[in-house]
Amino acid sequence: MKKVIFILIIVIAIALISACSESTSYENEDAPRIHFTDSSVRSTLYTEVDSRIRIFYVDFFEKYKDTLNAMFDYEWTLLSIEEIYIPIEIVGMRYWTRSAPLPDGYIKAPEQFTEWTIEYHDGNGEIRHFVLNNHRNFSNQIIQYVTSHISEYYAEKFLENCETGVLVNSVHGIVLRSDFADSQRDYALREYIRLLATPEGAINLSSLTPANVFELVPLYLSFQLNLGYYTGYCRQLYEEIYEEIISEHLERVDSIMEAMNYFANNHLNAKVSVISHIENEGVRHHGGWRYIQGDRIDAEIYPQALFESYRGVLWE
Repeated sequence: MKKVIFILIIVIAIALISACSESTSYENEDAPRIHFTDSSVRSTLYTEVDSRIRIFYVDFFEKYKDTLNAMFDYEWTLLSIEEIYIPIEIVGMRYWTRSAPLPDGYIKAPEQFTEWTIEYHDGNGEIRHFVLNNHRNFSNQIIQYVTSHISEYYAEKFLENCETGVLVNSVHGIVLRSDFADSQRDYALREYIRLLATPEGAINLSSLTPANVFELVPLYLSFQLNLGYYTGYCRQLYEEIYEEIISEHLERVDSIMEAMNYFANNHLNAKVSVISHIENEGVRHHGGWRYIQGDRIDAEIYPQALFESYRGVLWE
């Protein structure tokens, strides 16, 4: 009998050790804390193979309330709170597309997190909605929100249906990140991004507009313009007037960039390349435009030049 009890104690101890080893820890203090629990959420895609669920339970709304007040000048409304469930199949797909390895100790499981939808008025008095979740880093969510809004706005206002005879590849809004080899620049940008989650370093979205964004955020627009595809069918004709056609297109592009800069209060940050395609020859490059704080420049290393333009404004 004592031997049976002793064996049971060993089995229970092993089970407890195994359960403890399945918890996940993160060194990043802003990484959402999580725990596993028996799943009370079911989905048509839910797999019965693994009955656990990873729940992100840190209340970002309360944790960053002071930052949210700084971002929206205390003039904002919480519209909704929603629990989001991600089936294990989707979680797996998300990691399959990553080039980086999975976090140490990561156990693939369904995930559940919270989303808060906030309504506010921007610098133009227009109603906008900011969606915050406790699934991703707070600062990165701010960057993603601002860059998506600004790139979509400029693409729609200046590049869609502009009758310039050019094709526009996707417009990207890019915030400088801490990928400089220079340690001083790297530290300054890391600190800038970290402080976005604090009241002292928050971006005031209530005063931000597509026109003044470059004065408030180290952001630049990046896109490529395609002046057309010229085929052999009309090759002889285009050999004769090709340069004239390209020249006319470039004049139109120049007008677009000037209009963008004027709209941005002569503070535009943009990195634009211009190409055309010739059948059997491939791509021809026609230079590009580089704007920093409204000035057209010839900087070969654009990010470094842009960084320096904000020295003394956003960092020392």
